[in-house]
Amino acid sequence: MANRMNPNIIVFTMGKVASTAVAQSLRAAKFPIYDLHALAPSRIMARLETEFANAERRTIPNHLINSIKVHNDLARYDRSRVISLIREPVMRNISAVFQNLPPRLAYDFDEIVARLQRYQPTIPDFWFENDFIPTTGIDVLSADVDATSDHFLFSNDRFEVLILKMEASDARKSEIVSDFVGSNVNVIRQNEANDKWYSEAYAKIGKSLDLMGSDYLAKCFSLRYFRQFFSDEERSAVARKFSYKGPI
Repeated sequence: MANRMNPNIIVFTMGKVASTAVAQSLRAAKFPIYDLHALAPSRIMARLETEFANAERRTIPNHLINSIKVHNDLARYDRSRVISLIREPVMRNISAVFQNLPPRLAYDFDEIVARLQRYQPTIPDFWFENDFIPTTGIDVLSADVDATSDHFLFSNDRFEVLILKMEASDARKSEIVSDFVGSNVNVIRQNEANDKWYSEAYAKIGKSLDLMGSDYLAKCFSLRYFRQFFSDEERSAVARKFSYKGPI
């Protein structure tokens, strides 16, 4: 692990925001980092309870095991650096559901839609409010930021934080991450949905969002993080993409 002269670097995200590309690129640049979705003690416990209660899971995911390791490490370092990515919520939420589908549902489109309709679109805000902010002690959702930017920097006495938009190009991500960690990092996109077993159903859902229910898009567009970190122009572009007519 890093020493006190070279603080911890933690990739800490809500999930399904292309964090794999950044994490793997940092490892390739010889940074010993973790890629996590939970760090607040209450959230680690809740996630563990969910995994133990899930009959379709036989093992605890590595990211939760790593959450416990990093929680312990945080007490050993004076300061840590956190990289988090964000993504527009419509496809982010859909991707999160697909990530947790068992392969047996590959051709059960009705059950996939049913699971999507049960998913809470507000989970990204819940993650910020109950995991990210309690962990870092930085209320990024209330900060004064320029939403037209592709990244945001925050700091306090324990953390330096970089929030980076997934929608930025790989070249731009490479530039921003390299500057943040003080060393050259080449970010290359990985873990694309069109390479997964569920790629056909994923593409079909993306073109048929009316299946999600009438209030799905409205809930996505009302999310605090989406309004905080994405400009009017960016939110309008997402609205046009999905033929959304409500308030942005």
